[in-house]
Amino acid sequence: MAALESIRAPWTGGAYSERARHALHDNAASVLDRLSQFDELAAQLDRAHAAPVVTHGEPHPGNLIRTSTGLRLIDWDTVALAEPERDLWMLDDAQESYTEATGHPVDAAAMEFYALAWTLSDIASFADMFRREHERTRWAEQKWTGFLALLEGGRSRPYGS
Repeated sequence: MAALESIRAPWTGGAYSERARHALHDNAASVLDRLSQFDELAAQLDRAHAAPVVTHGEPHPGNLIRTSTGLRLIDWDTVALAEPERDLWMLDDAQESYTEATGHPVDAAAMEFYALAWTLSDIASFADMFRREHERTRWAEQKWTGFLALLEGGRSRPYGS
């Protein structure tokens, strides 16, 4: 992560730049531990040789439309072949239904991998935002609060799940 490599020099992008740099510096060991865990989980998934399926990437309520013939999942810009857990991790209580419907158990390591991937992606995205030019706005304040929560060990929970 480029932001981790730059925490020794000042960040001058905007209102939260230096605060973000200090927060990342103070939590660098935790972020590095999570990156290491991510690599271990990725290796574990590689060894499992699970058959990939078509996954949406963001199956949240905002990507569902009710039509006269039922619900439709829209916005497929993040579609990928992956383990089903790529979608399942963010769907509360979907694991049991998935196993019942498919006969395939949910892989706990894959669930952890995809949840951790989302969290690390959010940390990287927030760090990148705060390194760049930005102003103090309500939106930036929300991102700052989220960034701190993630650095302090929180997990991303997309779309209010």
